[in-house]
Amino acid sequence: IFRELCRHTAVACANDYIAETIVRALRGKGIRVPEDVSVTGYDNSHNDFVQNELTTAVVPEEKIVSSFLNLAQTRLAGDAGIGETTLMLVRPIIIPRSSWRSV
Repeated sequence: IFRELCRHTAVACANDYIAETIVRALRGKGIRVPEDVSVTGYDNSHNDFVQNELTTAVVPEEKIVSSFLNLAQTRLAGDAGIGETTLMLVRPIIIPRSSWRSV
């Protein structure tokens, strides 16, 4: 797996735990993070490694809840402008830290 990872300049992980494991394993093999491979996680877990070093992304849960409540109030009020299906787009927030470099 490390040979495959070294072919890339960046790795985006499904969560912070995987990202932390990848960073530690890469460094254990002498691969520099982020100089050789950038790594990012997802969740913004509350541990020292993530909070101090790992670039991560989070979904703004407060914005989702607020948007959902506004939609629910609008529907309960009988607004005819809203159809059966509503698409809500929420952009994740990137929290840049030292595990990622711009290219």
